[in-house]
Amino acid sequence: MGPVLDSLMAGTPVLVAHFLVAIAIFVAGVFVYTRITPFNELELVRQGNAAAGVSALGATLGLALPIAGALAGSVNLFDLLVWGTLAIVIQILTFVIVSVAIRRLVESIMREEMAAAILLAGVQVAVGLINAAAVRG
Repeated sequence: MGPVLDSLMAGTPVLVAHFLVAIAIFVAGVFVYTRITPFNELELVRQGNAAAGVSALGATLGLALPIAGALAGSVNLFDLLVWGTLAIVIQILTFVIVSVAIRRLVESIMREEMAAAILLAGVQVAVGLINAAAVRG
């Protein structure tokens, strides 16, 4: 039992540090994402806009997936920070590209049109999965 406890004692600070950095990257990504989108998803959700909720879900998963990939593949905190930040930039660019490619996407979500929200969420999660695998290497 001694080696297991020794390993736990040695690994716990590393686990906590990596977890906290990953959460910080995630929170920063959500903060930047919500500032870049031309609508306030949380306010729309509070008003009962389900399309905004679906869009927010896709964004959240799309941001979390590549951070998880960066976390799984990182060798130290700096590595996690670099790859996690790059993953967030890619996810934000995904929103920009999709919103440019699909006319009136933002307006559709604001009008509670689920088709637009589902498409955006799907693309965000799909890119998040690819992004996570690429970051993981």
